[in-house]
Amino acid sequence: MMEQAATLARYLPETGRIMAVVTCPPAMAASMAMPGEQAVYCAPDVMDTTHYVLHGAVQPRPTCPALLDGMTLRDLPVPCAIRINGVSYDCAEPTAELEFDQPGAYSIRVTAWPYRNADFEVTHENPAQ
Repeated sequence: MMEQAATLARYLPETGRIMAVVTCPPAMAASMAMPGEQAVYCAPDVMDTTHYVLHGAVQPRPTCPALLDGMTLRDLPVPCAIRINGVSYDCAEPTAELEFDQPGAYSIRVTAWPYRNADFEVTHENPAQ
């Protein structure tokens, strides 16, 4: 009889951040964690972008509370990073005013562990001449 495969999440114990999800024969499960990591059994649909490990159990990452209100980001987790068109800015405040000197569409991502990323798009138009 063939052994059922096991799915494990390799994670960093300090943060719960999942580094990889691997499926292997149960006999190999003990050797799946890399140095500094731990491993926990999980469902095959677990992903590092949507889950983390809390108190030894795989949990869904919480939704980021950030909201975009016009050109203001509100309810930001502190601290967080605000990424605008690929450039990251550290933020230590619960609100951030967005200002752009060029018209166009801007992609904004708020990241703060363990929250899931929050993505927004704003369009800045030319000021009235």
